[in-house]
Amino acid sequence: MSIFLLSAVRGITLALAALSALPAIAADYPVKPVRIIVPFAPGSTDIAARAIADRLGQRLGQPVIVENKPGASTMIGTEFVANAAPDGYTLLYTSGVLTALKALNKNLKFDPEKSFAPVSLISQGYFALAVNASLPVRSFQEFVSYAKANPGKLNYVSLGRNSIMLMVESLKAQAEFGAVPIPFPGMAPGRLALVRNDVQFMLDGPQSLKQFADAGQLRLLMYAGPKRTATLPDVPASAEAGLPGYVAGYFVGVLAPAGTPKDIVSRLSTEIAAVIKMPEIAKLLTEDGGEVVGSTPEAFAQRIENDQKRYAEAARHGNIQPE
Repeated sequence: MSIFLLSAVRGITLALAALSALPAIAADYPVKPVRIIVPFAPGSTDIAARAIADRLGQRLGQPVIVENKPGASTMIGTEFVANAAPDGYTLLYTSGVLTALKALNKNLKFDPEKSFAPVSLISQGYFALAVNASLPVRSFQEFVSYAKANPGKLNYVSLGRNSIMLMVESLKAQAEFGAVPIPFPGMAPGRLALVRNDVQFMLDGPQSLKQFADAGQLRLLMYAGPKRTATLPDVPASAEAGLPGYVAGYFVGVLAPAGTPKDIVSRLSTEIAAVIKMPEIAKLLTEDGGEVVGSTPEAFAQRIENDQKRYAEAARHGNIQPE
């Protein structure tokens, strides 16, 4: 055999050996601790993330460590994961805020769809539309009629340029009425402002609003989901209220950097689905009336795509330009 042929054979053999080793690397995953990045400040989203990480680590046989990287409307932590090695050892635990970023920011250094490999949609829920109890409306249709008859008189709770604003813009577009956003540093002060009638309506979690509605301080007109929720059994869903197809809500999910091997993504998806169905974890995830999901990576990718399209349309309607 010539030296050239021998060299070629050796090259092919080495290449085949390298290729055959790739699945083994994924099959052995994980061989070291896994990090979950939460792009929010401690004390909120990371509470459930830490509970999930503890059980996930037990199933994976390696520690799963949660690390908060808040700032810049979640973009600091999100970008960190987008730039991490696609090996399954750095994951992102985030919310539906992710899908609004592209509509609001023109200088993103990552793409919410292309920069990540969705792992699992962990949980989801929908918001309710609440108005101050003094507003002379008893239904969503009466609310829309009142808004149209009183232009410029309705303000709503906003958290600045984020998904809540875009959800309300989508509501305004579909129902064809006007209202002015008033920014608040969080939902809690927004609720108090609504009770005081400093603002006239807001979208918020059912459980968070229920105590005020039960006290007669707020009136709940619509549950912005496909069907009624057991948390607010007497509040009509969007279609019943006269706004078919309208949804406003949140999700929590886990993503990996784009390019992460599919078998690692699949393993993580399967293990996470098992963890979040544990009674104590499911209880933690559904405290505000949401539901545990545990989706496939493909279903989560579709959810991200759909939400991004809806937010982009809402931004166009509201003439909200990326900044």
